[in-house]
Amino acid sequence: MDLGRELDALRARGRYRSLRVLAGGARPWLEHQGRRYLNLSSSNYLGLADHPRVIAAAVASLYDEGLNAAGSCLITGHGPAHAALEAAIAQHQGTEASVVFAAGYQTNLGVVTALAGPDTVLFCDALNHASLIDAARLSRARVVVWRHRDVDHLRQCLNEVSAPGGRLIVTDGVFSMDGDVAPLPELTEVAEAHGALLVVDDAHGLGVLGKTGAGLAEYFGLRGRIPVAVATLSKAVGAQGGFVAGSATLVDYLVNRARSFIFSSGLVAPVARAAAAALEVIQDEPERRQRLGAYARRLRRALADQGWQVVPTAVEEVPIVAVVVGSEGAALSLMEQLRQAGIWAAAIRPPSVPEGTSRLRLTVTADHRPEEIDWVIAEFWRIRQQWREAQDGGGA
Repeated sequence: MDLGRELDALRARGRYRSLRVLAGGARPWLEHQGRRYLNLSSSNYLGLADHPRVIAAAVASLYDEGLNAAGSCLITGHGPAHAALEAAIAQHQGTEASVVFAAGYQTNLGVVTALAGPDTVLFCDALNHASLIDAARLSRARVVVWRHRDVDHLRQCLNEVSAPGGRLIVTDGVFSMDGDVAPLPELTEVAEAHGALLVVDDAHGLGVLGKTGAGLAEYFGLRGRIPVAVATLSKAVGAQGGFVAGSATLVDYLVNRARSFIFSSGLVAPVARAAAAALEVIQDEPERRQRLGAYARRLRRALADQGWQVVPTAVEEVPIVAVVVGSEGAALSLMEQLRQAGIWAAAIRPPSVPEGTSRLRLTVTADHRPEEIDWVIAEFWRIRQQWREAQDGGGA
């Protein structure tokens, strides 16, 4: 393979990506090459990565428990910090037990490959996260893709496909590229009616949605009813890692069969302590969630009113606002115009999203200020007007 030629092809199609050194990427403002930008690309939704209680927990653990887990969890890597975090997660999720992995991607790989095999059928939403797609491929199960959020199509697929080794319905809770949500009440009903195991990755709902921040299931009144509840600790929790919450039997099974758990070092103790402290803050400071939801609603509605193609969602409090512009070039152009104004937002292009749906993916955080949201709205309107003038001039 000619790697250089492959990279040139990516550049020609507007799909080349490169690493940038960013200072403060989890904060409302970041710095790149000596310039400050308003950060609309952070997944630190509640601002907990810098919260004093979270930092204090990590620092105390660093001196008390050290920086290295010193082995996989089944050997020496599972300590008091992990046990405390798993108990806190289970309590928050309303389940019997939970188990923590070192990364969210690793969590999905471990869960799906442990629960599915050659005789299993995986029913996957068409817009599932890449980690779920890769996990489905690695599981060697038969994969049936159902149209995004189309429960009627899922029912049809379930009725038409036999599964001697069992059925798994696998979906994101909040879809990371669109900001829309899975129809969990209907999916729960369908899964129970067909004897299928429902797996929900609520990476972007945890901490953000629900009365106590337990996520999309709590938002819909289904807390504790999702058989396999997956989420990451690296978004609203502001830490690192991932987890699965469910029955004690499920957790025991995963500890014994999830290869990405068995053959990886455990999460380091200071991060586990920080995550546990963050879960406490999520429940103690609901005003963070309320402020975040207000910002998301304001930005989403204002951009839609300006005429931008904003992906609709049934839950406007979701902090992901996707502005679809079509081509890779248009997305890169919009990104560059915002950066010239001092706003950092990410252009998302294929293969992360389908052809013709390149977009800017905006994320707000609880640590943003109302006047900053207003400024973003004003800059989008300015650019919108410029684009319209350019189109009118081109047609003259």
